[in-house]
This record gives sequence, C-alpha cells and structure tokens, in this order.
Amino acid sequence: MTASRIGLGITPTPLQATPRLGSALDLDLCVKRDDLIGFGVAGTKTRAIEQLLADAIDQGCDRIVGCGGPTSNFCAGLAVAGAVAGLPVDLVLYATPTAAREWPAHAARHAGASVRFVEVAREHIEEAAADVARQLAAAGARPYMVPRGGSTAVGASGAANGVLELSRQLSTPPAHLVVAGGSAGTAAGLLAGLAAVGWPTVLTVAAVSRTVEETTAKIAALAPEVATRLGCPEPHLAQLEVHDVRGPGFGRPDPSGNAMAELALEKEGIILDPVYTAKAATLLRRLAAPGTPVLFWHTGGLAAALHASALDRKETP
Repeated sequence: MTASRIGLGITPTPLQATPRLGSALDLDLCVKRDDLIGFGVAGTKTRAIEQLLADAIDQGCDRIVGCGGPTSNFCAGLAVAGAVAGLPVDLVLYATPTAAREWPAHAARHAGASVRFVEVAREHIEEAAADVARQLAAAGARPYMVPRGGSTAVGASGAANGVLELSRQLSTPPAHLVVAGGSAGTAAGLLAGLAAVGWPTVLTVAAVSRTVEETTAKIAALAPEVATRLGCPEPHLAQLEVHDVRGPGFGRPDPSGNAMAELALEKEGIILDPVYTAKAATLLRRLAAPGTPVLFWHTGGLAAALHASALDRKETP
C-alpha cells in the first residue's frame, strides 16, 4: 500500500505516550505527532503535498494551482513545496480584511508563489481557482489543479500511508483515532488506511469547518477512491463517527478548545492550535473511560497557535 511521493517530511513522525494528559482525561492516550513532520508548518498536510506534487510531475504538469483562505497552512506548504520541486505555484485565496497580512499568505509570497485574492465566498474558491487554471492552460501552460486542503484521492493517499506507518509503531490498534476534519481529505485517508491494515478502530472526526452531514458525505465519497487508488480493501463507514465542534464558527476559538489547549500544554508541553487541533481535542472528553486506548492525530497548526498567542499579548493591558 504505497503511492509515489516526493520526500518532504521527516517520517515516521513520533508516536508520543501522554500519560499525564491521559490521566487528566481518564484515557489511555497517545498522540501521533504529525505537527513535528518537519516541513515548514504544513503539518500532516505534508503527506498530501508529497503525493500531489509527485502526481503533477508524473502527469507532465509545469505549474500548480492551489486555493483556500489566506490563513491556510496547506497553501503556504504547497507554495514552499513547489519551490523545492521547481514547480511554479499560483494560489487563489478568498479575500478577507486582513488577507494580505496573514502569515500563510505572506510566507507563500516569500516562497515565490503568485498569490491572487478574489472576492468570493469560501465555498466558491475552487471555482475561481479553476478559472485561473483554464486561463493558464489557454496561455500554453500545463497546470495541475489542487482543491482546498488537497482533498483528492491522490492527496488523501498520504494519510492512508500514515496509518501504515502508525501500524508499525503500535502493537495493538486503539479503540478510537481522533482527528480534526476540515476539507476531510486527511480523515478520508485515515479511514482508508484503517481498512488497509485491518484495524477495527473507530475514526472519530471533529468537524471544524463543515456540517456533520457535509463532512460525513465528503469522507464517505473520498475514502473508497483512496482505497481503489492504493489497491486496498473497501473502507468501513460503520467505523466513522463525525461530531460538530465548530463552536462560534470556522477559524474562531471557543472556550472549550482553549481549555483543552491549556491542558495539553500544561500536562505534556504539546501546543494545540485554536482552529483545528484544540477543537478536535475536545472530543477526548467525550471518550473518557479509564483504560480506553485512544490515539489523537495531531495535524499541526503551530503557526496559528503562535499567531493567536501574539494577538492575546497585544490585547492584554
């Protein structure tokens, strides 16, 4: 179960036992530290980017068109990866009042990417990016279009391979694997990976961006495509649970997530970001049962966590 990839991250990422945090939550908890994957601040999305760039090169494409928001670490990672691989990157980002000042958009520009801000709603950004790709193709380029979060069967294959990596680190499968779900590519890949290694683990997904229904539908559609691409058994949708943790809305911190971030830092020195991982970690409280083996897939978000901390300092009298 492998697919061609360009090596960017440092893998396998660590599997960390977290007894103090687990004790506080009444769980036998460990954390897959994809936040330590070592490529920019792309976190677990590095796995998707490795697959996507390899596929673009295999198809003879000469530039990458990506899309998302100005705070997207995936887009920043895609820009840096394109520079490493020698592929120009065009990013199409939806505009916000602070878009040009956001760190990911700024980093993408420094990596040499062309960054365009467009006045469209977040859910329509892929259509705007497709227009840019068509314009580039009409001018003679061979663009490779990447949707939000790299959530295609190609990109999600990286997360599936991550489960294979995990199976070499854990002697027995956990009861639950908890992960944040935004564009749902990582979750779809993990579900396909669980089927590939034959684990009965329940994939517990924290919907941080879309509704539970939308997130579930996206995973259900994408996971079988990943399995087909990798030649793996059909994923088991009965192993999927999706919970709404959006709180005040996507990208907006909430008190329960902030409390989990403080607890993880106090007990284990682990930094959680307010957009994805802190909200996802709130699901750990719902799973509380002494001795229950649970794995938390830390997707990253260091830049967002540090940015939020900087804003807190500015607001403190």
